[in-house]
Amino acid sequence: MHPLGPFAPAIVTYTMLQPLFPFSNLRQLVLSRLTFDLTDTEVKGMAMAWPHLEQLHFDVEFHISSEPQTTLRSLLWMAISCRALVFLSFTFTGTCSFSDEELSMAADHQLKFLDVGNSAIDNLEQVSAFLKTVFPVLLQITWKTFCPHGERWGEMWRGHIQPRSLDNEGLQTGD
Repeated sequence: MHPLGPFAPAIVTYTMLQPLFPFSNLRQLVLSRLTFDLTDTEVKGMAMAWPHLEQLHFDVEFHISSEPQTTLRSLLWMAISCRALVFLSFTFTGTCSFSDEELSMAADHQLKFLDVGNSAIDNLEQVSAFLKTVFPVLLQITWKTFCPHGERWGEMWRGHIQPRSLDNEGLQTGD
């Protein structure tokens, strides 16, 4: 039994999401108190089903018993298929390599807010390079307060990704 007993979050699977796929104009999906158990391939199918998605929020505060099956490749699929995505709350683990073609299809995405929850950050330089290339206007990365990888996320954010400064209108300004 989960330590939170009946207050434990429900776990969303690909099969549970599939009935929503016909809603191809879906712009916002907020699944509070729901975490997920998806693979990178399933995230690709989800991203392709909802190309107009602007906000996707899975509950990243709760930890399921096993490590997430999703990797940076899931973020790649979201960037390729959901070009209007601005806010993403999503847990992943590990890193992976990408071809130049894959990175060019995902590059220059307009994601501004990324909540990584309890995500692992194995290779700081690889994650940093991926985020700089794919999400160049990223304004904020947040992680779970007691995330075991929180220090590494903070180090990556402070040392490898330069937060953009905004003027009074919320527009990106030069350094």
